[in-house]
Amino acid sequence: MVSIKDCIEATLNGIAQIAFSNKPVYGIIIFISILFISPMSALGAIIGVSLSSLISYNYYKKSYYSEWKKGYFSYSSGVLGIIIGSYLFYSPIYFLTYITSIIFCTLLDIVLKHFFFNYKLPTFALSAIITCWLVYLILLYNKYPFWISIGTFPFNKWSTYICIIGILSALFLNNKKATITTIAFTVTGIIFCRLILNLSFYESAGLWAFNIATISYISSIIFLPLGLFGILLVFISILLSSIIWLIWIYSEFWQVLPVLITPFTVSILILIFISNKIFGPIIYSSNLWSIVDLIKKNKNICVLSGAGVSTPSGIPDYVSGEWLDKKHDIKDYDFTHFLKSRNSRKIYWDVCYKFYTNCKKTKYNIIHETLCKLEKSKKISSVITQNVDGFHQFAGSKKVIELHGNISKTSCIHCKKKYQWEKINQEWLKRDVKCSECLDLIKPSVIAMEQDLDPLVWSKAKRSVKEAKLLLILGTQLSISSAIGLLEIARNNKTKIIIINNTPVAINLKKEEEILYYPLEKFFQILSLIKLKK
Repeated sequence: MVSIKDCIEATLNGIAQIAFSNKPVYGIIIFISILFISPMSALGAIIGVSLSSLISYNYYKKSYYSEWKKGYFSYSSGVLGIIIGSYLFYSPIYFLTYITSIIFCTLLDIVLKHFFFNYKLPTFALSAIITCWLVYLILLYNKYPFWISIGTFPFNKWSTYICIIGILSALFLNNKKATITTIAFTVTGIIFCRLILNLSFYESAGLWAFNIATISYISSIIFLPLGLFGILLVFISILLSSIIWLIWIYSEFWQVLPVLITPFTVSILILIFISNKIFGPIIYSSNLWSIVDLIKKNKNICVLSGAGVSTPSGIPDYVSGEWLDKKHDIKDYDFTHFLKSRNSRKIYWDVCYKFYTNCKKTKYNIIHETLCKLEKSKKISSVITQNVDGFHQFAGSKKVIELHGNISKTSCIHCKKKYQWEKINQEWLKRDVKCSECLDLIKPSVIAMEQDLDPLVWSKAKRSVKEAKLLLILGTQLSISSAIGLLEIARNNKTKIIIINNTPVAINLKKEEEILYYPLEKFFQILSLIKLKK
């Protein structure tokens, strides 16, 4: 059962997400700001986010609890609550409509997020827009008065200014550069509206300015860290949003459906989609750039890399089971069976040889290359890897600790003497391969299932984690004991922890631990574009 504390935090974060933040204090600032122009809309936002959080909790609690607490899955209902909150207590029919719409918006958001995830796209407030249109059309069809415009809110000069200052404060505290860019573009847009189109602020220009402000802030958060190229993308997103808004207004389509924040939502989705197709690295995530900034600012970073680091190179991960011959029992790959059974030894040699030849056919990727650059820039102190392909070293990294060995070598299980695969020359197919020094068994230099880690390697890994200022965990579900052990060492030392993985991890994360569900290859494409200071 979810705690009251977590519910409050999720609610405030849901409001904060309207400013694309996940800090409760920003949620409080935004709520108070909205109170000045419409108390009912502020109440509508709170009720909407709270109800949505409770509904979505059961769906997200297992795999995405941390994201649920950050308000990622409830802010759409908050946006909807702001839009239709003025009708909250207008009459029983409107109250029922409001509650029903929040429930519908939450369920629709779950469906849209699942669908959009396949295309690596965010949903933003798309579910709120669609729900609002449906409410608008249904009530209009049943001859209930319902309008959505700037007149929905009891605007007056001073309340408007206070609200704007409050929201700008939250935006500025969250991201200073994005806020400054937003102010610059918004002021320019208002001047253009007033001087060129002769529109007053309290009419259409106000709504245009709102869309410009929204698209400026979001696109700045997403694209601005990319430098000049990012500035160009911000400008394109604003231009596209303005074009959509102008078409909507001057075609009088607004008489059919209210414009709301549709220009912003449509334009940013189009731009992210095209960017994904053409450039690859641009995928929106609310904490993407905060993690990039942490990597930029920190030194003495310890990296823990898993199978997900090498899968872009074509190396199958452990979970897929592609490297195991399904004809054999999983126990045949245990170290104990390797010691006892000639047949198990042959099976083990066979699968390792296939893995070895596969590694020889492939090469390291942009993840390995960027980690090497980070090491050269004195940011990374060590790379602890669960992988056995040796790609970190091939890419140029020097400070690599291989927890599970290296597939490129074979060695004696007793005296540890190393042998090249070529010298073995598939002798293992005919007979047991034995050491020339001590006559004990030779095996591929990787840790088999149920085999203990090398004590010296494990000690070195623990020391590296203890000395690190930041633990960067990449491409692992944290399902094996060694990875969990290193994570606990970092936790005990109060080390900052960042996890980047495509899929949910196997353990519960703490509040202060950052996790980003994101394709590693694309993340490092972004990181490679950014100039990192030594």
